[in-house]
Amino acid sequence: MTHKNTPRLVTVPLDDKPIMHRVFQLYLYELSIYSDDEINAQGTFDYPYFDAYWTADNRKLFLIRYNETLAGFVMLRLKIEDTVFNRQVNSIAEFFVMNRYRRYGIGESVAQQCWSRYPGRWSLMAYTENLPAVAFWQKTISAYAQSGQYETKTIDDKIHFYFTAG
Repeated sequence: MTHKNTPRLVTVPLDDKPIMHRVFQLYLYELSIYSDDEINAQGTFDYPYFDAYWTADNRKLFLIRYNETLAGFVMLRLKIEDTVFNRQVNSIAEFFVMNRYRRYGIGESVAQQCWSRYPGRWSLMAYTENLPAVAFWQKTISAYAQSGQYETKTIDDKIHFYFTAG
């Protein structure tokens, strides 16, 4: 695989909702090793906010395209009240880069594109047991946050990150 192009964020139109749902199920399955999520009677994982990404103005959903191939997605929540840090923030709600596309800087590039597109205060969360994700976010946030500074709080089985970007 050639790794020369910059990944692109592509808005997901309503017509592509079935595609997004299938990719989202891969993500939820992968994440289920850390969460308590179970599949429902139809054999899929439930996510109560999925439809809101096509209806709510403060939710943004992007597919990640790399060399025009679907490589993952990112789901953002903009200008929300963060209950962990008690501040208004933008939030990376869900973030997924398929295994084949990891370790090539795609995730870092996508995160930085989000932070550049929506500068300001940000928060995100990772499961503490998901050591690759925790390491990824520590490295990526340090490289892009103002002065390389960020705050963390661990609550139950999750680590919450807070920082300013842009």
